[in-house]
Amino acid sequence: MSLRAISARPLVVVSFLFGIITPILVLASEGDSLTIFVTGSLRGRAGGCVCPGGGYGGLDRRQTAINNQFEGIDYFVIYFGGLLDLDPEGGQQASLCTMLGLKRMGLKAAFVGMRDLFYGEKFLRSIADSAGVPLISANLIDSRTGAAVFLPWIEFEHSAKLFAITGIAEHQPERRYPGPGNITSISPDSVIKQLRETIPENADFIVLLTDMSEANLRDFLPEFTELDIVFTSSRKIDSTPPFEIAGITVVKPMRDGGALDGVVITTSENDDFQPRVFRTILKEDVTPDVKTKNWLEGCLSGQ
Repeated sequence: MSLRAISARPLVVVSFLFGIITPILVLASEGDSLTIFVTGSLRGRAGGCVCPGGGYGGLDRRQTAINNQFEGIDYFVIYFGGLLDLDPEGGQQASLCTMLGLKRMGLKAAFVGMRDLFYGEKFLRSIADSAGVPLISANLIDSRTGAAVFLPWIEFEHSAKLFAITGIAEHQPERRYPGPGNITSISPDSVIKQLRETIPENADFIVLLTDMSEANLRDFLPEFTELDIVFTSSRKIDSTPPFEIAGITVVKPMRDGGALDGVVITTSENDDFQPRVFRTILKEDVTPDVKTKNWLEGCLSGQ
């Protein structure tokens, strides 16, 4: 990687056009550990999943779990794909409320896979802009120009440590999705060199958000061993998560928002990062947070 000093502390806009990248900087407050809540494959189910075996999940239950277990701690939220509700009636509003609701909980960035473009790039950008959330995907490009469409990575400082978050979409050139228009994916291998050259050499902890299958991760991760932890939303994971590939921790949080998933990252005496993965199942016996529930009902009704 190329060494580049980080001197700016406010939010900085990222540009990634024809290979030119500048970072977005997000600051977390000081402390000796950092909790990251991660979620994906929510599919617009902000109000929870009515699934076989009963209902679970929901942003209101998620807030209760955060309040009960993590009150007063420093945390942020990242999202790694599968945001949209594809129901032709109400799906766009549910998708908007999911994004806004996660932002209320501290969402810092959202990964974009091809499925997230079902309603088109303009819609996805509109809900992200309304929440003030940057969209990340290093290997989705405009097929007409070859230019990257979304941010390749963001970074933030915590406890004098530099964290970088990137996103890489599953490359399925033979698969066609409704909505993407001129956006297509390129091979994950093709962006490694660029990420190596642009993510600062002094980044202490590098996170990958993706929807890649375990088989493809096993091919890809040995080529990008600078990564520290991977969060994937793919259903094609055979090993029991968390597990390691090439020394990199791979985590697959529960889909449909059925659990409060995340990691607690602390620094050892020799400055090594030690991630501890946790999960709290959000069953029906978890009482929804009243304020979040009331806000959500209003949002889903379009008020």
